[in-house]
Amino acid sequence: LFYLSESGSGGSGILAAPDGTRKNTLFELPFKDLSAVWTVNDSLFLATRASAGTPGHLFSIGTQSGMVNAVASETGLTALPNRTGAFALVGSSEEGGGAALSLHSRTVGSATPLGLATVADKCVWGKRMRTTAYCAVPDALPPGAFPDNWYQGLAQTRDSLWTIDAEDGRANLLGDLSTEAREGIDAFNMDVSPDDQYLLFQNKNDLSLW
Repeated sequence: LFYLSESGSGGSGILAAPDGTRKNTLFELPFKDLSAVWTVNDSLFLATRASAGTPGHLFSIGTQSGMVNAVASETGLTALPNRTGAFALVGSSEEGGGAALSLHSRTVGSATPLGLATVADKCVWGKRMRTTAYCAVPDALPPGAFPDNWYQGLAQTRDSLWTIDAEDGRANLLGDLSTEAREGIDAFNMDVSPDDQYLLFQNKNDLSLW
């Protein structure tokens, strides 16, 4: 069992037995509003809360050693590590309300721009094909401070679906979600079936499940 705890000085990560006993403080960081993703047994990932124009950070934490390593730092950072922890999709905000998505390889230590204006929250990694990601990419970003206005429900997007191959760093268009659905699709809570044959998501416009 892992959970995050906040104090006046920042946040800490706690490992415990399933019944809540045998608590062990794994790390302490001078940040609050952290989100955690545990993709592999020996490490988990922490990201700071995304906000346009605000520096954000992605860390990896060794679950045995508690060692903290910086993976990426971007303005308005959003992040989604893949299921092996070898790659991470990292979104950033740009001046004027823009956005950019890049592919970070932890093995090589490189970052590859993907030419997609979206956030990692609109992406999911494959379960069988673990180096393949699927992302909903807005046809045009809404005016204002993105992604803050999108998180707050003050702005919507109309998305197309793209696939990303982490092995060669290429992104390819699969289709227009809104055209296929015959209604506006603002996708979030992305998921895939165990065999990667079906994409699951919610439409943020009405919270319907697709």
